Formats: sequence, structure tokens, C-alpha cells
Amino acid sequence: MDNKRVTVVGHSQGALIARKALVAERPDPIGNDDLKLRLVTVSGPFAGIAAANQCGNPLARVLTLGLLGPLCKIVTGDRWSEIT
Repeated sequence: MDNKRVTVVGHSQGALIARKALVAERPDPIGNDDLKLRLVTVSGPFAGIAAANQCGNPLARVLTLGLLGPLCKIVTGDRWSEIT
């Protein structure tokens, strides 16, 4: 391959898998010393939805007497399925 630049694109769960694959310890490919890898993630879970920032906070669950889950569903609306 003449162009030694590769962009890996991951969407949703694939964003996590692609990131893990690029940072995992593995031997470098033989003969590809100049290979440049770039990662682009789209809609990856975990910190991807600002409205759900506190939804996983254990202290907030206790302080809201178990109402955190239903409150998060109300705040995030249709995006709740993207969080869970």
C-alpha cells in the first residue's frame, strides 16, 4: 500500500471496540513501520450524552431514594435507549 495512513471508524459499540483494538498491546505488523493509524468514533457510549451525566452516579441514586432512574428517563427522553 503506497499510502500508509489508515482511518478506523467506529459507530456506537463499534467505537469502543475500535478504540480497544487500537490501544491494545500487540506486536507491530512486520514491514509497516510507517503505518499511521487514526481513530474516528461516532456516537460512542459513555460520556456521549451530556444530559445523562449523573445517571450512573451511585451517590445520586441513594440521595434521590431510587428515583434517579425514572428521572434520567424523563430528562433524556428518547435518548434513554442510547444510554442503556
